[in-house]
Amino acid sequence: MKTVRELISATGMVISASPVGDYDKRLVILTKERGKITCFARGAKRASSQLRAPSRPFVFGVFTMSEGRDAYNLYGAEVENYFEELSKDMECACYASYFAEFAEYFGREGLEAREMLRLLYQSFRALLKPALPNKLVQRIFELKIMVINGEYTEDPPLRAGDSARYAWQYVIYAPIEKLYTFLLKEDAFAQFAANVERNKRAYVDKSFHSLEEPFICQNPKSTRKLPGSISSAASWSSGRIPATRICFSRNWGRTHRGGISSTRSCSKFCGWTSHALSCCLPTCSTGTSR
Repeated sequence: MKTVRELISATGMVISASPVGDYDKRLVILTKERGKITCFARGAKRASSQLRAPSRPFVFGVFTMSEGRDAYNLYGAEVENYFEELSKDMECACYASYFAEFAEYFGREGLEAREMLRLLYQSFRALLKPALPNKLVQRIFELKIMVINGEYTEDPPLRAGDSARYAWQYVIYAPIEKLYTFLLKEDAFAQFAANVERNKRAYVDKSFHSLEEPFICQNPKSTRKLPGSISSAASWSSGRIPATRICFSRNWGRTHRGGISSTRSCSKFCGWTSHALSCCLPTCSTGTSR
């Protein structure tokens, strides 16, 4: 006799999605109630599937699942925010992927992640505010997620002026909803960033690559510059990315690991040539799903 599995609901955000077979997806979801969980979305790659939309990275909502022996199975979701604006902006998408990597590193199954989920949500919203520099959002996020997990020092580990020291203390003690309410002058930001970086090196034993190696379909006619440190990478001598045809898919990593000096045709999806492989957005901007 077939056992009917009990359905459960959990509030969370998809922090990574990868293809499984021809039609399914494996999701990692950071949930408020159950921490980081692995969830399979059967048939999510089919065009007619109701699980197609909620199985994309950055989707926030209430997920309905059944619990299996080693993972969960997704049955549906009430989506509250798709964060579509992030996927339309290359730089914001890279920062959002970086934040998701960080959250996946600290997330644990069975341990509620209410504060980390709130931080991730508010940080994504901060990325969409033109007045806030993304590099400042990054450093605030890094320090606060380390504070939430008890991996920090009360005072800055390096010498810092009054402004940088105040920013450090503010991020430690401010409620998450009030985090992204200040700006720093260039010298103060440099001190603040150096201290956050030192703290990260002391307590985080993993490197995150979403800000370093985007999977880009090269279009020499584009006029949009690469974000952040990417623009200085010698491998992209033009320092530019395509304005409209950008393909994000971890699936390429399964078959092509030659690094940014190697190329592979992406004509099946958007007709350009692909370099590097790290971003995790599941669709090509030409509209073809991965």
